Amino acid sequence: MSEALRIKERFCPLHTFLKTYHFINETLTWYEAQRFCKIKYTDLATINNMDEENQLVSTLDSQATATWIGLYNGKNNRWLWSDGSGMASFTKWSSGQPDNYGGIESCAEMYDNSFWNDESCDVTKAYVCYESE
Repeated sequence: MSEALRIKERFCPLHTFLKTYHFINETLTWYEAQRFCKIKYTDLATINNMDEENQLVSTLDSQATATWIGLYNGKNNRWLWSDGSGMASFTKWSSGQPDNYGGIESCAEMYDNSFWNDESCDVTKAYVCYESE
């Protein structure tokens, strides 16, 4: 079952585009979750500003403790969005994160407190997809 929220995303003052988030309460690895999101929606969730972050967190409410988002550690230790939109200019890492603990944490999760953490991509958890309109 998924819940959706329309969020206005401002790319320039004259144009407004809609993005719909979908919480998927099934556990998959980050790669499996991304594959599912690309088939059914657009990709794993991208979060480009604090407004999107706050609205997404309020939509999730207490439904999930940690969910995959579409952020991964690419080449040269740069955190990139999985939809190809580039480096993350907005981030909300938990204190001391990302830390790549054990040298195996290359994917990002969002905690229920809205802060982010790097995690092994092979761990299974719920996830958030987005859909462009």
